[in-house]
Amino acid sequence: MISLRYNNAQPVLRRPMDLKFAQQYERRYRTHWWFRARESLLKNALKNIHFATSPAILDVGCGNGLGFEMLDPIGDAEGVEGDSNIVSPDGPNASRIFVGDFVSDYTPDKRFDLITMFDVLEHFENRAAVLEKIRTLLNPGGRLLLSVPALPWVWTHHDDLNHHYIRYTKQSLRNELLSEGFSETSLEYHFTWLVPVKFLFRMKERIMTSSSDSMEVPAPWFNKTLYTLARLEQQFFTLKAPAPVGTSIVGIFETGQ
Repeated sequence: MISLRYNNAQPVLRRPMDLKFAQQYERRYRTHWWFRARESLLKNALKNIHFATSPAILDVGCGNGLGFEMLDPIGDAEGVEGDSNIVSPDGPNASRIFVGDFVSDYTPDKRFDLITMFDVLEHFENRAAVLEKIRTLLNPGGRLLLSVPALPWVWTHHDDLNHHYIRYTKQSLRNELLSEGFSETSLEYHFTWLVPVKFLFRMKERIMTSSSDSMEVPAPWFNKTLYTLARLEQQFFTLKAPAPVGTSIVGIFETGQ
């Protein structure tokens, strides 16, 4: 764990990703059903954000720039990543990724119309400092699109493996963002069907020690089945009503004009 400092000697702690997980991250991102299903959610969210001109986009916690494929059709995307283990210095996106601490080291000479954080905020202990930094980097009326893990009571070994500090509820995420001067545009739960599954995993881990990696890519047929199930759920709640609960939250917030 690295201790950095922000403004009035406030520590900004971000836990780096587990090294083994980091080394396998890109393969999992491109093949694991959960990442593929999450990408479809984020693409739908991006369709609901409208800009007068091509926006300047910053992806915070961008890793090796894998999310640029989703963001490039919308605007001019660049990123910042604090974990050098998951950034390839000779990769195709290296020239537009700043490697270093987002709060204390990243000082761009521009502001952005859209900032994205895809399952990143929960890795920071001092999230207020991160959100303050984001607000200062957004143009007036700029948007923040983020996804976070949800429901503290389904915390499992997977959260420990990923060095999470928190799992949110809609209300706790709303409170955190509103307290930093953002206004809410949309906030929705996703992956409802995973709630009982995660809860059962948690109960199992309370009974016996578990070191299994829930993000290992399943067998191809099972991976495809789970992806199909996730997409069917997304379509159902899109047509009917917002999901009442879920293991992930996707939110869009806005800065003042």
